[in-house]
Amino acid sequence: MTDPGVASYLDRLRAASRELPPSRREELVAEIRAHIDAASSARGADGPAAIRNILDRLGPPEEIAAAALSERHSHSAYPEPGPRHRGLSVRDLAAVLLLPFGGLIFLVGWFVGVVLLWTSEDWTVRHKVIGTLVLPFGVVFPLALGALPGPGQPAWLGASIFLALLAAPIISAGWLASRAHASRRPRELQWA
Repeated sequence: MTDPGVASYLDRLRAASRELPPSRREELVAEIRAHIDAASSARGADGPAAIRNILDRLGPPEEIAAAALSERHSHSAYPEPGPRHRGLSVRDLAAVLLLPFGGLIFLVGWFVGVVLLWTSEDWTVRHKVIGTLVLPFGVVFPLALGALPGPGQPAWLGASIFLALLAAPIISAGWLASRAHASRRPRELQWA
């Protein structure tokens, strides 16, 4: 049997999120329902006061719906029809440019790019690791190596390796630029 307070809360959430696609709206309601169930089980909440406390901690359902709508407009999982232009912030653009090309500035630029990358909230840890480790120091490394084939290797092999090493940090930076903001969730939906 569902607590009347929980049922009312979920009905308000459904009404407030009516602008979401029906499948996303029901997914959101199911997520909130699962969170309420988990919180009440963890706390042994069996009375109306305990349930009310859990709902108060979640905040008004209208705020959760607003956050989900905001996420829909800025998150690639629920794209709006037509072209979307989600620009990078100046800080993120600097990180994306300094990772492949910052090494050309006495290697310091690359380190600055790494710091900007790791202090940004717009990428996940996975994105940050890839941005850092796909050819550290960016294009400086392949430029320093040049297209020198090893002993007994054909020149085309050295050139192929050089081009691959040169392209890796540039492709990585482009990939990071396309993933900016994709990992950000509204704080109202982050429960711990």
